[in-house]
Amino acid sequence: LASKHYNAVIKDVPGAISLEQTDNRTFFLASLDPQTFAFVVDADQALSVPRIVLRSIEEIRYPVDFLGMQVPLNPQLGVAFYPTHGNDANTLIRRAVIAEGSDRARDRGIAYYKSSRDSYSADRLTLVSDLRHAIDHNELTLFLQPKLCLRTRAITGFEALIRWPGREQPVRPDEIIAVAEQTGLIKPLTRWVLKEALEMRGRLLEIGWDAGIAVNISPNNLREPDFAVFVQRLMQSYQIHSGAITFEVTETSMMQDPTNSLRALNALDAAGIPLSIDDFGSGYSSLSYIKQLPAGEIKIDRSLITDIAEREQDRVIVRTTIDMCHSLGYTVVAEGVEDEETLSLLHDMGCDLVQGYFLTRPLPFNEMVDWLGNYNPQALRSRISAS
Repeated sequence: LASKHYNAVIKDVPGAISLEQTDNRTFFLASLDPQTFAFVVDADQALSVPRIVLRSIEEIRYPVDFLGMQVPLNPQLGVAFYPTHGNDANTLIRRAVIAEGSDRARDRGIAYYKSSRDSYSADRLTLVSDLRHAIDHNELTLFLQPKLCLRTRAITGFEALIRWPGREQPVRPDEIIAVAEQTGLIKPLTRWVLKEALEMRGRLLEIGWDAGIAVNISPNNLREPDFAVFVQRLMQSYQIHSGAITFEVTETSMMQDPTNSLRALNALDAAGIPLSIDDFGSGYSSLSYIKQLPAGEIKIDRSLITDIAEREQDRVIVRTTIDMCHSLGYTVVAEGVEDEETLSLLHDMGCDLVQGYFLTRPLPFNEMVDWLGNYNPQALRSRISAS
């Protein structure tokens, strides 16, 4: 039933190429194994009408009727282009399958092949080796981005963001995390980040800045059986920072394994680690699940913040989200604040904290210290009051 449904949808995709014809039927779909199908499309034709292609992708997900029941389908699509990703059928199929099995395909339903996600490509193997070396030899660094309290105009905390300076071929932070998660390097990487964040906070205390630091935790870390124990022992060695290192976990990532995520987060809460729910509003988790988490802070995703100055609908959503989170006892942080008007609107809505390029881009430690030395809360207070 599924194959018939898929074949009927694919035949209407612009540029779809038939793979077999009989006297009665034309087949656009090939079976690679009992759970995997493949089809071929002229990319030039398909890309010229993206709306039709998107509609077809949605049609693929329609449920099929089986014995009077509507059986839901949740297929993942992986795409490889000729000749960019390969010159023969075997290579293209293998690389499309790699894309289909990626986290991006699981999250979004479709993904394109990237060599950085291919554990067998030369570029990927080099990147993995280089990252392992960088972790072992302390070649990575953390940048800091400040969090501003809208009530007091004080800088009350920072988010630590990973960077890989000095590499000949730059690597984006999200790519560093993706490679680490896919190769098991996320375990030593997260442990390095935590220790580095603790050392940085110690240096901040030395210059008079008693502010917390938030670090991002991968869902892979929450699946490590010894992660909570490691964190507990680490914090015992840095008791001066107790309660000042917050773990940020994305809303979407927790839904990959909600039961084990909840168990791990409760163990971290028992160890005295504050929790923040990152990218809130970008996923599909239920509020009943969110309420079970031992979190004290919600970070509204930048996708909801970016256009509130221009879009009334977005303002309504953000205002409602802030009020709802406050009623449930959460502190609310808005990410991605890039202009004064957005900052003023969030202040009027009662948002607690903001971070974003309006204040500053993430900076290395010494540059952040210089920025803090020049920060003038009174000037910011006057600008918001005048808005």
